[in-house]
Amino acid sequence: MNIVDQSCVNGQECKNGGKCNSGHCICDPAYEGTNCENKKNPCDSIPCKNGAQCNPNGLDYTCDCSGTGYQGTYCGPLA
Repeated sequence: MNIVDQSCVNGQECKNGGKCNSGHCICDPAYEGTNCENKKNPCDSIPCKNGAQCNPNGLDYTCDCSGTGYQGTYCGPLA
């Protein structure tokens, strides 16, 4: 018995440019979720270190090291 995920049968439910493929949504790289309903946030993985502020920019991010005493892409120790 085959069980088909009804979330996008006939391509009805995929959001944000997602495409239905065999009953499952294939999301645009910027989105996730069963129906591509959630915009990805690159800061969710906490890439910035030492208390630095992560600022999302599309699928990318920058770390603001201001006031941390650290520098570099991820606000690591000073060399």
